[in-house]
Amino acid sequence: MAGGSWRSVLGGNRTISALGGLYVVIATARALFVLARPASLLTALVDFALVGVPGLVLLYGGYRLPETDIDPDTYPRIFGWCLAGFGAVLVLIELLMLEPGVVVAYPRWSLTFVTALGSAGGFLVGAYDARALTRKRRLQEQRRQLQRQRQELQKRSDQLQRQNERLDNFANLLAHELRSPLAVAQIYLQQTAEGDRTAAEQVTTALTRIEEMVEIILVIARGSDADIDRESVALAEVAEDAWTALDVPNADLVVETDHTLVVNPVHLRHLLENLFTNAVEHADGCATVRVGGLPSGFYVEDDGPGIPESEREQVFEAGYTTDGIGFGLVFVAELADTYGWEYAITDGPDGGARFEFTDVDLVSTKEGQRH
Repeated sequence: MAGGSWRSVLGGNRTISALGGLYVVIATARALFVLARPASLLTALVDFALVGVPGLVLLYGGYRLPETDIDPDTYPRIFGWCLAGFGAVLVLIELLMLEPGVVVAYPRWSLTFVTALGSAGGFLVGAYDARALTRKRRLQEQRRQLQRQRQELQKRSDQLQRQNERLDNFANLLAHELRSPLAVAQIYLQQTAEGDRTAAEQVTTALTRIEEMVEIILVIARGSDADIDRESVALAEVAEDAWTALDVPNADLVVETDHTLVVNPVHLRHLLENLFTNAVEHADGCATVRVGGLPSGFYVEDDGPGIPESEREQVFEAGYTTDGIGFGLVFVAELADTYGWEYAITDGPDGGARFEFTDVDLVSTKEGQRH
């Protein structure tokens, strides 16, 4: 930092102007000295022009540099060219004076004259070089900006693509979840019109389920911005209710937890229903589904064929299933993400699939406090 500051001071445009001003002062003094002797005005003007004009080029050029498009960081480079021109002509004159038989009249004045020309020439070359370097840097910066813009556009494009895929998944998920209750409502609709009270209850239940699914899909779509009505819910009670609602034959539910979750009970019931349905549909014969507690959450496991480790990352993707198009586990993953839960699939003790949910908002059974 300090080194760059010194270079800026010693090699900036003011230094170039100061060098030019020095030559102008020397030229003026030379002209006055000539006029003080019996010499013509023309001789004084010529002597002044030989050194004063290059000095004025440096003086004016250094003064106008900030008004040009040249990068100020290149000013030391321009001053370096001035010094290079100064040194080059100085060396040439010194070599010329070393030649036998060569006599230079007024050597001091001659050295001043040629170094002034060399410095002014170096300034012009340096200004051209600095402008070229400035354009190169700006072109590189423009390329970097374009690259950043392309990356930003690609990032936005990827985000839009993910959003479109998410919306498509939501549409498929909604259709998947609503198909069953709609079918139930259609089956019992005619009987309801005939005054069948049981059929009317079935239609009411189906319509209630549709309403719940629409509300859940909206919550999932809003993600972390969703306003969720949460309450303390006993996991065992909700699991029993979800299992009863499914009315699955040849399957048993075992609940081994007294955890109380801070969650919307409807959301938890639908999540468990999807996990129970997945377990029963893939079971070989009679299935046993267990719900248990974890230090920071809960698990749902079965004694079915399980899920191969190579496929566990895919099961939460839309449309994945071993025997058709499925969206139940997509629903589970989306709802868990909405609540900020971590989820994973492992092997159950009986060889089946075990779905673990952690970072769940629990109520301590001992202290009655959330953690």
